[in-house]
Amino acid sequence: MKQHTKIINEVLISDNHHDFGCNDKRGRRMGTRIIIKSFDAVPQDADKDYGWLIEPGHYFRLSFQVTRDGERYGASNSGKLFKTQAEADGAAIAYLSGARKRAGANAYSN
Repeated sequence: MKQHTKIINEVLISDNHHDFGCNDKRGRRMGTRIIIKSFDAVPQDADKDYGWLIEPGHYFRLSFQVTRDGERYGASNSGKLFKTQAEADGAAIAYLSGARKRAGANAYSN
């Protein structure tokens, strides 16, 4: 059952920048940053009615951020949760494949 939880034991699994090898119309290199962290979600203190609304347990969080010239660009995302690292890794590979295709389609050539 979902309940308010707090995050403990957060560990960075990977933090990788991927340069797509192409530029946008302003000449900036397009890329993305993909981050995977693991953490434990435990019940929030009884006197607090806030926190992540998920079932307590161990999770892997995949988040990504668009980059221009290797720097963060645009809005970030809230990320996606997975029960296993293999699921998070698979989703990261799928995201990266789609992001490369979108970047290529939006690449600017002189």
